[in-house]
Amino acid sequence: MILYLSKCRDKLNSKELRTEWISNHLCLNPKYKVTIQNPHVKILLDSGAFQDTEAEKRLSFQEALNRQLDYEKKIGITSERIVSYDLIGNAEETIKANHFFASKREELRPRQLVLMIQGQTTREYIHCLTETLKVAQPGDCIGFGGVANAGRENEVKFKLLDAFKIGLPITYCAGITDIHVFGVGTFSVLKQIGDLKQIFNLLGIDTTNINLSCDTSAFELNSVMGKVVNEPLEKWDKVYTKEQKFKDYHPAELTAENAKKAMRIIAKI
Repeated sequence: MILYLSKCRDKLNSKELRTEWISNHLCLNPKYKVTIQNPHVKILLDSGAFQDTEAEKRLSFQEALNRQLDYEKKIGITSERIVSYDLIGNAEETIKANHFFASKREELRPRQLVLMIQGQTTREYIHCLTETLKVAQPGDCIGFGGVANAGRENEVKFKLLDAFKIGLPITYCAGITDIHVFGVGTFSVLKQIGDLKQIFNLLGIDTTNINLSCDTSAFELNSVMGKVVNEPLEKWDKVYTKEQKFKDYHPAELTAENAKKAMRIIAKI
C-alpha cells in the first residue's frame, strides 16, 4: 500500500516542513496554500469538498474543478491524480460529481481520475459504487471517502470494511485496479483492508494487480501533540509532554520521523 503524505502548510511551529522530500507521493488540498520544491513528486490533488461541507460553502462542480486547476498553476505541477468533488455521506450528489468528472476525462488527461464513493450506509455506499462504475474506465481510481473516523468509530470502520468486501470484486471486474482510502492512517484499519485482499486471493479471486493507497494528515497534528510512531508495535505512543516541546523535540522534525516510520509500516500492507 502506498501512503500519500498530506502537506497542509510549509512550516510547522516556524520550522520548514520538507514533506515533498520525504516521500515521492503527496496529497494536496486546494484549500491549503503550500509551495512544492520537488518538481518530481507525484501529487494526489483533493477537491476541497470536505472543507466545503456546509451548504453555503459548496461550489458547482465546474467551480471546484477550476479551483483545482488554478491550484496546479500556482504550485507549478500537474497532478498525477485528481479527485472528484464529492459530498460527505451523500451518495446521489457524489454520483453526479463523478459523472461530471467523467465528462471531463479528455480535458484532464494525463491525470488519473479519482471517482469518489460516499454514503451513509453500506447499501448507499455500494449503490454509489455501482452507479459510478457505469462511467468509470480502466485506468481510473476509485476513492473510498467519508471514512476518516474509521480509526476512532467502529460504525465507520465496519462500513468501510463491509463496503470493501462487497466493492473490491465489483471494482476489479470493471477493470479498475487502483483504490484509494481517504483520510485513514490508522495502521490496524489499513491492515484489515490489506488482509481482505489476501482473503480474496485465497478464495480464488486474483487481486495481485489491485493497487491500494491511502492518505492522512495525522502526522502533523500527532507530532505537535508529542506522539511518536512505535514502528515495531505499529501504533502511536504518547512520548513527549507539552513541557518538552521545543526542548526535547520539535514538531516539524518529529513529523518527518513519524512519516518515514509510517511509510515503512504501510508499504508492507
